[in-house]
Amino acid sequence: MVNTARIVSAEGGSLVERQTSAVLGDIKKLTAQIQAAVGTDATSLEEVMMRMAKAVETDAVETLTMTVGTQRRAVLEAVAFGTFLRDVESWVDTEYQLLTPLPPPKLPPGGMGGLGGPGVGGGGSPKGGDTPDALV
Repeated sequence: MVNTARIVSAEGGSLVERQTSAVLGDIKKLTAQIQAAVGTDATSLEEVMMRMAKAVETDAVETLTMTVGTQRRAVLEAVAFGTFLRDVESWVDTEYQLLTPLPPPKLPPGGMGGLGGPGVGGGGSPKGGDTPDALV
């Protein structure tokens, strides 16, 4: 399962970023909004979640409300896109070896404090390996 949910190339990462931006908007802008609203001095996950809830309540960050049916369709679209991307990356890597492997992730000291850890990051090839995985 982890191998199928991993971006293995810089080209694949670029495509995922473009698709995400097309569906949700400018990810860098949204990230900046969240960072400004939540801050960087939270001492626990609970504090981060409380700050995020307040930011949503006060409209400090853009939000998207979806029905359950729309959420299902969005997830199915994401799975279909990721599956297609994975198949194409595997084929291109097998036939032509043209993909640019992703570098290992740059994690803060001590990992991600329970927000990630092993299995979250980037790199590798479609054939697997010992590098961390990034979820699509």
